[in-house]
Amino acid sequence: MTFEKVGEDLPALWEPKDGESITGVYKAVQHNVGKNKSNMYTIEVDGELKNFWGSTVLDGKMLSVKAEETIRVTYDGKDEEKDYKKYTIEVDKPEEETTEEAPAEDAATDEEAKPVEETTEE
Repeated sequence: MTFEKVGEDLPALWEPKDGESITGVYKAVQHNVGKNKSNMYTIEVDGELKNFWGSTVLDGKMLSVKAEETIRVTYDGKDEEKDYKKYTIEVDKPEEETTEEAPAEDAATDEEAKPVEETTEE
C-alpha cells in the first residue's frame, strides 16, 4: 500500500484590503467550508488558482456568475453601521457582434466615386 499526501497544494487565499480587487476566470465554489460553513470561491488569475471566502452579501452577488466567466471582485470595505463586508462583482461581457456589415475601410466616399468613362482608340 502506498499513501500520498493530499491537500498540500491548495490555491493561495486572497485576503483583500479596502479597495483591492482580483480579476480572473471563475472556476468553482465549494459550500460549507470551514468552521463557519462558508462558501469558498476559486478563480484562475494568470494561470494560478486563488481562493476567497464568501459572505452573505458576496454569496448573493455570485449567484449570477457562471463558471468560466471572467470576473473582477472588488472589496469595498466594511459597512460599520450594518456590520457587513461590501463587494462589487463585475462580469466581463463580450462586445455584441453587429449583424450589419461595416463599410470597407478603403471604400471610396460619394465625392470620390466618379463614373469611369470608356474610351476607345480608333
